Amino acid sequence: MKSHTILAVACTFLLAADAPQKPSFRTHETVAKAYYAQVQRAAEEEKKADERRSKAMRSETPPPKMATGTIVDRQGGAIPGARVVIEREASDEALGEGTTDATGRFQITLSTQSYKGLTLTVTKDGFNRWAVGGLEGGIVDCRVRLDREVDDQFLKSLIGEKDKETKLWMLLEIIGDRQFSKEIGDLFPHLGMLRRDLLDLVQSKAFAAKDGRYSSPAETACFLLAYWHDPADEPVFNGWLKKQKHIEFPKNTLAGETITEVCTQWADHHFPGKKPEERTLNTFGSPLVDSTGDHALVEFWVEYKYWGYSQWLVLTKQQGKWRLRFVAEHRHWDKAPQTEDK
Repeated sequence: MKSHTILAVACTFLLAADAPQKPSFRTHETVAKAYYAQVQRAAEEEKKADERRSKAMRSETPPPKMATGTIVDRQGGAIPGARVVIEREASDEALGEGTTDATGRFQITLSTQSYKGLTLTVTKDGFNRWAVGGLEGGIVDCRVRLDREVDDQFLKSLIGEKDKETKLWMLLEIIGDRQFSKEIGDLFPHLGMLRRDLLDLVQSKAFAAKDGRYSSPAETACFLLAYWHDPADEPVFNGWLKKQKHIEFPKNTLAGETITEVCTQWADHHFPGKKPEERTLNTFGSPLVDSTGDHALVEFWVEYKYWGYSQWLVLTKQQGKWRLRFVAEHRHWDKAPQTEDK
């Protein structure tokens, strides 16, 4: 009887070992809690700053001659040595400048109290330049978050990072709320190496809440996964993709042996019934192709006399053929008409 019990326990153990294990998202939940706490703090600080500015604008007393604040990173850590410049708005006249101390604080005496609106600019190596104008009533206890500069060096460090928590915080520099978003063309060559991290972040559901004015980190991760467009990931990003009004799905399958062949088909589709010589100026940029040679991104420019636009073409290669997955609006521009000399 005893041997049967031992055998049953052993079988149960083996079955449990063979059963598929649910991924653990504990690290995602830990980082998300700290991340959204910083988001909430930033919102509260901004609200207080708006109230101070509103009160100062109604006051008859001169604005403060001292500008004070703190410069932090995405995790709320102090950034020492950041250069802070304060200018009179519109005239760009410098009223004071300085650097942050070891705690990220700055305290700058302004050259005058005779000002209305101010522009605050912060720079630091390894971070994007931060600037904001229209600061009326002075700068008092202003809290500024700098975004990391997402260049090739940063992306290589992110891809090679082994610590899960550190890697998540670095990933949030790309998919979290930023003053200036990173262009998909710059990120595309690296997406294959980040695919697993983006999938885990979405599937953790820890970053589904919005962290800024537009979207959530999970939605931005879906955006990147859609542009990479691994067919295996469609259940993850398809819901997001179908909600986007700026994306077009070709009604007919556009496919070919080469990227150029598919681009030519798209141009024919885009200008129906027109021969190439009858179309307005249009051209395709050099394809961005990943290291596997199976994913590509191409920009398509169309230009009229006084306006124009560009689109991103997302392509994948399967069974030796390139296929157009979707087309997304990218840039729009206007050109003022040239005045002819009389």
